[in-house]
Parts: sequence; C-alpha cells; structure tokens
Amino acid sequence: MKKYFLFAAMAITAITTSVSLNSCRKGEEDPAISLRSRKARLVGDWKLTAGTTEQAQNGSVSIITYDGTNEITASNSQSDTTGYTNTYTFNGDGTYQSVTVTTSIFSFWGITSTTTTTTTEDGTWDFNSGIGDEKAKTKVLIHPTKSVEVAETSSSTSGTTTTTNTNVYTSNTFDYSLYMTRLSNKELKFTINYNETVTGGSTSSSTATSTRTYTAQ
Repeated sequence: MKKYFLFAAMAITAITTSVSLNSCRKGEEDPAISLRSRKARLVGDWKLTAGTTEQAQNGSVSIITYDGTNEITASNSQSDTTGYTNTYTFNGDGTYQSVTVTTSIFSFWGITSTTTTTTTEDGTWDFNSGIGDEKAKTKVLIHPTKSVEVAETSSSTSGTTTTTNTNVYTSNTFDYSLYMTRLSNKELKFTINYNETVTGGSTSSSTATSTRTYTAQ
C-alpha cells in the first residue's frame, strides 16, 4: 500500500511539473523545458541565418529572402541579389547593438562599382509586460538611440570614396518590436510587422511582414 501511494505521489508530481513547464512557454516554438530564464537565453550575440519578408507598396508585392549572406528580392518576375548580413547583440544591462552590412555591385559599359554599407544601430531593449491576452516577455521592445551608416564605394575608374551618415533619436518615433516565436539557447525566431502611410499630394501606403531566424554565436 505504501508503494502505491509513493508511485501515485510521484505521478502527480510529474504531471504537475509538466504542466508548470509547459505553462512557462511563451512562443509557439519555444522549447518545452528550459532551465534558463528568457533574459539569460536572449542575452548574447545572434547572427541572421534565414528569413523572409513580404512587402506590399501601393499594390505592388515583393518577396525578400535571406540566407545568412545574401538578400534576394523577387518582384514582377525579376530577381536581384545583394550581399546582406545582420547581427544583434543583446546585453544584460538593457542595451543592444545591431550591425547590418550590405554589398551592391553595379556594372555599366565596362565600369564596375562596389558599394559596401555598414549600418550600426545602438539603443536599449526590454521585454513587453503583457496586456490583456498578450503574454509577457513574448516581445523584445527595441528603442534605437543612434545609428551610424558608413558607405564605402570602390570604382574601377574613380577609386574609393567613403560617406558617413549619423542619426540620433531622441523620441520613440523609430521604436519597433520583435515578436518572438522561438527563443532557445541556440536559436531565436521572431516576426516584425511594418505599417506606414504617407499623405501629401498623394497617399502612399506600405506594409511588410518579416520573419527571421538567428543563431547564437
């Protein structure tokens, strides 16, 4: 009889533990079990390894895919490939840095020009607190404070030129959110939704949904 009650107690404990662990999952693809907090899993260096962006602007739709080294844009039966890498570094003190490098090659009448643009974005981050049905810590809230864009162009005829553009953000105009569908020790998946409407002489609207996969470095 004692063994029966012991086994019953063990079974109840196992079920309770399983329910508790599953209830801690935030993203749809989160690991069932993790002994590290969400902050501990997020803090560190991440590199883009795959992704897709579907962008619609004034009725025109384009699909952009990422393979970790390139950005391939397909629109109106045309395809264009640009060198593209992106990394995020999330620090434990609530700061972050994102570095994006794009490389474009242009050739015309025997003249070849290569432009490499490095954009470094700095700012702060935090988790969402959860409102209504939204779970807490399912989003990373990004607050950029500064971005520096350095473009280096090398031409076979005019040599190399470098231009630098710096932006400092003093409001939340450029804030954005990363909705995490998966956060494990080694993999981060998130979705970003963009919506923009510009009014003036004519109204222009654009929307985009981007899903990206990052690997811990």
